[in-house]
Order: sequence, then C-alpha cells, then structure tokens
Amino acid sequence: MEHGDQLASPYRTRDAPNWDAHLGLERSVHRARVRRPLVATAAIFVAMLLYGVWLVYMLGQLGLVPVLGQRRFALAFLFAVMAGARYAIEPLRALGVRVVLYQRGLVVNRRRAREVILFSDVREVWWDRLVIGTDAAWVFALRLADGRGVSHRVPLMVERHDVVMASVASDCSARLLPEARAAFRAGQTMTFGPVTFDRDSVGFGPVRIRWAQIRLVRFVPGEVAFFRGTFDLPWETVRLDRVPHPLIFVSLLREAAPRVEIHPPVPGE
Repeated sequence: MEHGDQLASPYRTRDAPNWDAHLGLERSVHRARVRRPLVATAAIFVAMLLYGVWLVYMLGQLGLVPVLGQRRFALAFLFAVMAGARYAIEPLRALGVRVVLYQRGLVVNRRRAREVILFSDVREVWWDRLVIGTDAAWVFALRLADGRGVSHRVPLMVERHDVVMASVASDCSARLLPEARAAFRAGQTMTFGPVTFDRDSVGFGPVRIRWAQIRLVRFVPGEVAFFRGTFDLPWETVRLDRVPHPLIFVSLLREAAPRVEIHPPVPGE
C-alpha cells in the first residue's frame, strides 16, 4: 500500500540481540487445530478430485469439451487438480505449529524453527491461500512483510485462528488506517497491488475510470466486485489475497465508492 512517500513510519533496524524482550506479556497460545493431518490432507485432495470430476461432467453437459478440444481440456483438468493440491498440503504444514500472541508481536513455533515477529516491524499484511465459497471465505495463512522485504508466514490452521487474524489486523493494519484515511481525503492516490484509486476515479492496471461510471461496489466474502452497466456480471473483481492490508483496502473503498453493498448483509449495516 502506497501513497506519497510511504504510509508506514520508518522501521527500525534489528539491533537488539534478544527480541523476546520486546514482545511484552503473553496473551494467548494457539496450537495446531488438525490432529490427524494425513487424514485431513487426503480428504482435501479427494474433495478437489471430486470437484474436478463434477467440473468435467458439467462442461460435458454444456457441450464445451469438443469446443476446447480433449487434449486442452485434459491439461486444464490436470492443472486444476495440481492447483487444488496446494491447499491439500496445508494440514501437513501445520504439524507441530504453535502460534503465541504477545502484546507487541507474535511467535510462530514449528518443529525445528522458531520465528519472532514484532508488530512494529510489519509493513504489509497479506492473506495467503484464500478459498472463496458461496457465502464464506477461508484464509489458510497470513503473510507479513517487514521493512527489510522479508516475508513471514503465519499459519491459521490453529485453534481460535480468528483471534490471531483479529490481532494482526488490529496491531498491524488498523493502526495505519487513520493516516491512510487522512491521505485519501486529502486527494492522494491510494495503491493496493494492481488497484489504484482516489476520490474521483479507480484504476485496474492500465484501465482507469471515474467513480461516477461505477454503479455498485459489492463486498462479498474474500473479494470485491465492481459493476458498471449491469448487476448480473461484475465488470471487475478483486480478490482480497491480491492486495496488501485487506482491512484498509475495504475501509477506504467503502468511503470512495458512490454505492456499496455487503453480501451477506451485516446486521446494523
């Protein structure tokens, strides 16, 4: 996320030998949620295979297999299965994982490694391995980039993963929101990955249009859809694992867009 120079304050270099002293008091411990990782991995992979079979059947019913060609279709199916296998290995990656939250950071304990992350060092928060369903979305891990460009992976297949997500959002993203909102209201252009916007217009890569041309911005679990001429199909869709600081991105978009809709509806909104 960028505006002007840099939104975040300069990050100090790591000049202290003992980083545990900077973490503060321990708040909570989150152990791996998966007790039988091999079974979970097999279940996820089988589910992806069944989904691939269903996809083949549906495309066959629509008569699209001859259009695509059997060879291309087979390659596409193989690619889909391999892509699904990325998610199937997540239970194995959670073996021996323990995430400990502190006042000013967190520690990720793995079987042969221990990683200390200070919230004050985090420059960007990314969602990793996002799965989008009909009315819900699941994030398998968080990716925290520090001021040196080093990326730290925080697994979320742990007990009370929502507490870990909320803590990172509060301590790493929410603290930057007032400054980001002030910059946006001052007319600066906000950059979130491939999306740029200000008070007058929004851009996706080389394409840029005025907000007056956007009829609706719909927030659904895991993504944001932009509608122009019709409400049936979105003109542009942005997955929230493609932008840094999803919390700030969504908050500023809700202020910038002329009309917004949240699905499923949130009570009180």
